[in-house]
Amino acid sequence: MNNQVLLALVVRISIAVFTRTFFQPDEYFQALEPAHALVFGYGHVTWEWLTVRPIRSIIYPSLNAPLFWLVKVLHLDDAAIGDLLLITGPRLLHGCIAAVTDIWIALLAKKIAGERYASAALVLSLLSTFNALSLSRSLSNSLETSLTTVAFSYFPWDSSANLSHVLLFDRKALRKSLAFAALACAVRPTNAVIWVFLYGNLAWQLRTRPRALGAFLADVTSIGSFVLGLQFVLDSAYYGKPTLTPLNFFMTNLSSVSNFYGGNPWHFYLSAALPILGGTCLPFVLLGVRSAFKDSKRDSGSLQLASYAIGWTVAIYSLSRHKEWRFIHPILPLLHILAAKWLVDNSDRHSRARGKPRPKGAVQSWTRLLPLRKTHVLVILIQAPISLFLVLDYCSAPISVMSYLRGLPAQDLSRSIGFLMPCHSTPGYTYLHRSELNAGKWWMLGCEPPLRGEALDTYMDQTDVFFQSPIDYLGRYFPSKVNASFPVSPHPASSPGTKDDQWEHEWPKHLAFFGQLLSYDGIESRLKELGYHEVWRRGRDWEGEGKRKGGSGGGRYFNSAKPPKPSVVAPSANNAQSDSASNSKASDGATEARDSAAQASSSTVAVQQPEPPQPVLSFHEAVHHKLAHHPAVNPKEFKLHQFFALHRPLLHLSDPSMLLQAAPARGPLYASNAEDADPLSPPPPVGKYGAVFEDNSIFSAEADAETARQLMRALTINRAGSSAAWEETMKGLGLTVEMDSQTLEQMERDWNDVMMDSTKRKRRKKMKKHKLKKRRRATRASRIKIGR
Repeated sequence: MNNQVLLALVVRISIAVFTRTFFQPDEYFQALEPAHALVFGYGHVTWEWLTVRPIRSIIYPSLNAPLFWLVKVLHLDDAAIGDLLLITGPRLLHGCIAAVTDIWIALLAKKIAGERYASAALVLSLLSTFNALSLSRSLSNSLETSLTTVAFSYFPWDSSANLSHVLLFDRKALRKSLAFAALACAVRPTNAVIWVFLYGNLAWQLRTRPRALGAFLADVTSIGSFVLGLQFVLDSAYYGKPTLTPLNFFMTNLSSVSNFYGGNPWHFYLSAALPILGGTCLPFVLLGVRSAFKDSKRDSGSLQLASYAIGWTVAIYSLSRHKEWRFIHPILPLLHILAAKWLVDNSDRHSRARGKPRPKGAVQSWTRLLPLRKTHVLVILIQAPISLFLVLDYCSAPISVMSYLRGLPAQDLSRSIGFLMPCHSTPGYTYLHRSELNAGKWWMLGCEPPLRGEALDTYMDQTDVFFQSPIDYLGRYFPSKVNASFPVSPHPASSPGTKDDQWEHEWPKHLAFFGQLLSYDGIESRLKELGYHEVWRRGRDWEGEGKRKGGSGGGRYFNSAKPPKPSVVAPSANNAQSDSASNSKASDGATEARDSAAQASSSTVAVQQPEPPQPVLSFHEAVHHKLAHHPAVNPKEFKLHQFFALHRPLLHLSDPSMLLQAAPARGPLYASNAEDADPLSPPPPVGKYGAVFEDNSIFSAEADAETARQLMRALTINRAGSSAAWEETMKGLGLTVEMDSQTLEQMERDWNDVMMDSTKRKRRKKMKKHKLKKRRRATRASRIKIGR
């Protein structure tokens, strides 16, 4: 058991710490952001917390509040390690909470099926793709799943077979089940659907025992009232008024608000959610359910009850129009136990049919730990690489852009940042803990639901309005020019519970959005006019759910241009990864436009305002400025036989000059100390035996090297200088000289030959000669072999 606990902790904490992808906005805005706002006084708090009838309880976010409070008290949030602690602390906590599901699923399997099925159920839980994607995240459904699994492990599944024993001698375990079930319902009120069935079935079994039934109902009432009262006190203290969040939750979701976030057909959980949750183990689950009703063994009653609980939960959740995968996450442990039961029994039947001898030694220990067939193990292991991809790579841009923003200088980042993407597409202040961004310097588009009963067919939130026509939105709600002081936007988003379209923005220093936004007419040209240009791009896109579709996708980071205005590079759109489980709102023009923008694959975009213009350099100044950092040449290297081998970059200088012209004073290699002389000075006098030189110093090696350099430089300029000058002229006009790939490859080969020194050239020649010798030997051998 100790090894199982250690294994579960290592796996879940590792997944939590190394997760680099985005799954659901609730991971941040229903858990981390309320806790951050509670401790530090600022954060992106959504409408669920700000409406007149709040529907979220402070119980779940309060788990993260002590971690943030400790960082604040120790004044570590302003240190370099502060961001790491604020991000990693909750991950470690929720990794430990996720391990509770794996630890207690072994106990649950032992209670429902038998002891030899516990290890198989644990392995299925650890390798589950959906558990890897969701269980270690700060989602209320993940905590709900852990609490429900613990409550399952104390529930009397065999009550119908041994009811008197359960009630007379195991009442303590039943109370534990009631306590954990009540906590799960406090975290997420819809969890009551499961327990209404299980405790209702238990009460039905007790109908012939009035005293036992009375004791059971008394325990349900006392424990449920205590947890509900505690939740009422905590929520009322947090909101400053009497608040019963479970009641508000049900009343709000019975209205049109839940449909605002998308709707799905009645078979969604059967056709999409269960296959996603079960993964490659789903066939084994179905076979396990079949075996539970076909098998006549004594323990089949517990497995049948578990199957009924799964069917009841799926049926009740299917009545709601708004459906998500994670809503049925708490029944996943029961699915794994049914699959483990069939896998182990099938392995036993297969071994008996083949008459295999009983294994010994280490093989016997491994077989006892995981008694499964090899083919079944391979089918289960297929989930491992998929899990790694979902955790480490897929949909990683929303996390990467926050890391990029954290790396910007505080003075640059604090000017302002705006997110032109579906609401809650990236984490909030927990991942970008910068107090200077408070008070409106960081804004994102809103997506407030119709809390006042507006018709869904005509209701449009701010995100809908923006994606209906982005260019019209920018023209109507943004100023025509960028204010260099980057003032705070007066009214960038709607207030919760209100319906207004009087938004008013100021252009921020940085803009973040999905790359598909550039495909809308006029957006790219508008950004060009304002001086924005792309400086960062990363990641893929994931649809998300209905109204929040695209909220977990990739994006681009944009920076402002420096005069002259640069062009905005349009993204290469990858094919969007469509998701059959995504919820879809009633189709209208605005929603389709916004969804199509979210489905594009591009990275998050941030935009920065233009900086003061840089001085314009002349052609010669630009050339010298570009080459000013060329490494200095040692005078000892000016020997003629070394010059052409070691310093061939000299041949590519594009500064025009005449033959035998003196070296420029600001040259990149060295500064000539010689005085400027007339290049056409008269030649020396001619005597009987030729020219007469009065100064013998001109015969020095330095003079020869200087003459050779000037000669070679002039010849090179005459050959390549015109082409280089033409390219520089075209670049100055904003044009580029197009060359095909073959020309570029040939230029690369020529450059490698030029840069090759004598040693490398000799080595290459020797290698060619060696290859020719080998080829001749091979040809000679083949001829001898065939007798020629």
